Amino acid sequence: MRQSGSTHSFRNALTKRRAERMLAVSVGLLGVLAVAAAPASAKPGSRIIWTRFERGGANSARLVYARANGSDLRRLTFPGSHTQDVNAAISPDGRQIAFERDLNDGDSSKIVLKGARGDHQRVPDLGCTDPCVFLDAPTWLNSGQRIAFTPVIGPFDQVNHSARSAVLHTARRDGSDIRRLSQPGIDGKFEDYHARFSPDGSYVVFDRVRNADVHEA
Repeated sequence: MRQSGSTHSFRNALTKRRAERMLAVSVGLLGVLAVAAAPASAKPGSRIIWTRFERGGANSARLVYARANGSDLRRLTFPGSHTQDVNAAISPDGRQIAFERDLNDGDSSKIVLKGARGDHQRVPDLGCTDPCVFLDAPTWLNSGQRIAFTPVIGPFDQVNHSARSAVLHTARRDGSDIRRLSQPGIDGKFEDYHARFSPDGSYVVFDRVRNADVHEA
């Protein structure tokens, strides 16, 4: 997952953009991620899951969950220093969680699948090798048998230091049968993230970023 062909300034610019996007999405989805992340007999929507940034110098962020009223708060993941677990998504049956684990303060990332009670953690091989740098924002297709995600491919030499490609793909839960979901011909011009599927799987909504409109401070 090395960042090939890009400079340190490109990496800093992309990391800043990812942090801003992650903050906006974390706030926006807090009320949406209501799931049965508890015993199977729990009433659907009775618990919520979110990312909690820890105080201190470790610069880590873990997934936690609680009842809808905020009680019974529990830790779900235990990342190390300079590691952040973000963008959690619950499988349609409420039994599994897919999330993004950002490593070394965002230099690279991977997608992790875990049981909703915190067990059976695994990392599917989604083929993210150089020049792939990040695997962003996993979610579940309505069948629960596939996940959608965004591989971010360097170098970051497009308009406004954008990635060469950052579009939606899907794969089986074990990482096999990777397929492109985004339309062809948009790479480097647009970036697609945060797919959400209708219950019957006939529609998908997602965030599309026009790279020419991204402004850096």
